[in-house]
Amino acid sequence: ALPISPPHDGMAGVVCAWFRNDLRVHDSPVLNQAAAIASKRGATILPTYVFDPRYFQRTKYQTLRTGPLRALFLLQSVLALKRRLRRLGSDLLIKVGKPEKVLPTLLPAGSLVVTQ
Repeated sequence: ALPISPPHDGMAGVVCAWFRNDLRVHDSPVLNQAAAIASKRGATILPTYVFDPRYFQRTKYQTLRTGPLRALFLLQSVLALKRRLRRLGSDLLIKVGKPEKVLPTLLPAGSLVVTQ
């Protein structure tokens, strides 16, 4: 787990379950670790996926890093993850941007980020 900022007294913060490559729910190490940490801290879990624009840029050879079929598959997979989490009474926050800039703006002081 990566700390976002030092915790303040009495503030449980948020445990951000940041999905990157492994989008499974039923045996997700990210969700399991986030749940264990949140339980100990009395915190809430924020499942999150960030579409990083760098993965959709052209390489130095002018080829696409992520082709249109792969991009469609990724989008469908993220939306399927959102549906699965909703069926479990949760949800998935989906953002676009560089994760190192997006995630800190979402989380209060004392929060942690758990990822693969």
